[in-house]
Amino acid sequence: MPYRILDPRQAADEVRRIAVEQIDRALGEIDDPSLDRSRTVHQVRKRCKKLRGLLRLVRKSLGKHYKRENACFRDASKSLADLRDAEVMVETHDALMERFRDEVRRSSFAPVKCKLTRRLNELVGGEQDVDERLAVFRAEMVAARGRVADWPLEVDGFKPLAKGLRKTYRRGCKAMKRALRKEGGEDFHQWRKRAKYHWYHLRLLNDCWPGVVGAREEALDRLSDLLGDEHDLTVFRRRVTGGSIEIADDSRREALLALVERRQSELRDQATRLGRRVFSRDEDRLAEELAGYWKAWRREPGS
Repeated sequence: MPYRILDPRQAADEVRRIAVEQIDRALGEIDDPSLDRSRTVHQVRKRCKKLRGLLRLVRKSLGKHYKRENACFRDASKSLADLRDAEVMVETHDALMERFRDEVRRSSFAPVKCKLTRRLNELVGGEQDVDERLAVFRAEMVAARGRVADWPLEVDGFKPLAKGLRKTYRRGCKAMKRALRKEGGEDFHQWRKRAKYHWYHLRLLNDCWPGVVGAREEALDRLSDLLGDEHDLTVFRRRVTGGSIEIADDSRREALLALVERRQSELRDQATRLGRRVFSRDEDRLAEELAGYWKAWRREPGS
């Protein structure tokens, strides 16, 4: 079933259903022979992000349980981060070359691609280590699944959800303002994380009025992608300048960094234009509108 609340009159059961489904899908992906290990890691980490987004929506109801469950999914995802990061660096290099394909010769940067690919292959090649980490991940997910039934959810009406929605949206607004003011890589990364959680919340609430909520959800999806690509370039730049991606030729290194800077500037400009629209709503007004949609949805026949 989808990552959405489908029955507004049984919201607590829906939250538990979504949590269990995401955990079960992660467990299934670990056992899926059609997925290579890098793809498996990517998929199960996405499940953890969705679960953390879900937790944030019902944070008030969860009380002290929120901290434990959020830490569980955060730490489980983090344990697999280096493998995914290595894959992202290869993808970032390829995307950069594609963006400037009419201006650069890929062969000039082939040694960079080789080093990034070698690092990825080393991690993927350590199959026993990856399997051991996935086994620990599995155990954490199984334990978390067993706790879902005990989550103290009191979601009668929209008010408990509004608290999580408002907090995430407010943090997104603040993170955007900070990123646009300071223009630091970490500030844009924080904005991306806040924007993504707001996106998850709208995905969960989409069915209260799909046409309206869905349009906002699509804009946030695009914003998350822009900010995600921007952050990947920040990490890529850090590894080039820090020496973990070694480039012996100074002129070639400077040329690569210039491409990174140009692409980051493009992404930040696009994200800024879109973000200012997405985060332009008054927090109270946004919550009130969604509460109204929710109330009308509950009254619909069959709901």
